[in-house]
Amino acid sequence: RPAARLGHPGPGRRVCVASLAPGASGRPHLGHKNVELVAVARGLVQVVTSGGPAVVREGEVVLADEALVEGWRNMGDGDALLFWIVRD
Repeated sequence: RPAARLGHPGPGRRVCVASLAPGASGRPHLGHKNVELVAVARGLVQVVTSGGPAVVREGEVVLADEALVEGWRNMGDGDALLFWIVRD
């Protein structure tokens, strides 16, 4: 489950961080129907959206402005770190 790092309970931006061991997967802890961004800080991650999957490397992002982010999976041999950023 991603851990909230920035933001507040009201409308605005929220940033959550998720750390994944090799082969591990996760998903957003809440349903979100607005703009979402997944930024990979370390590793190789498959980001699954309602529009289809994308493989994202360290330093790359996936912008989901029409699709929903459904989950992510570490495809690399080492730990992965990603940020899930949402805007209400």
